[in-house]
Amino acid sequence: MPVLTIPKILRENLTEEGAEALVELINKADVKTKENILEYLEEKYERRLVEVTSELRVSFEKRIAEVKTDLEKKIYEAKNELEEKIYEIKSDLEKQIAGVRMDLEKVKSEFEVKISEVKTDIEKRMANYHADIIRWMFIFWAGQIGVMVSILLIFFRK
Repeated sequence: MPVLTIPKILRENLTEEGAEALVELINKADVKTKENILEYLEEKYERRLVEVTSELRVSFEKRIAEVKTDLEKKIYEAKNELEEKIYEIKSDLEKQIAGVRMDLEKVKSEFEVKISEVKTDIEKRMANYHADIIRWMFIFWAGQIGVMVSILLIFFRK
């Protein structure tokens, strides 16, 4: 900010050149003061910015640690819950498998009984058919022998 007027008493004592030099000195001092103030404010701003940034970083790191701990806890709880459900499902499946195995064994034994009954029935039928076949064979051969004897008797009588 330039100095516009110098009081009369100072002009008389300093002369016109001295007054001009004084004004120039005051203007330079004013400019230098402004530069110094700007540098000071800039340093203060940077220092405050670093402080705030550090505080934010610490605050964020603290919050991140809290969130991480909370998430780890929730993940651990979810993991335990899933393991419990898996164990329950596994035990239910094992029970169902055991039931199915028992049912299969029951069906198998019933099937084996049925098979043995059918086998016995088939063996009886085959034995009956076998006896029938032998009877019919005997009748056939007896008839054949009778026919042969008749033919031979007829043949030798003439």
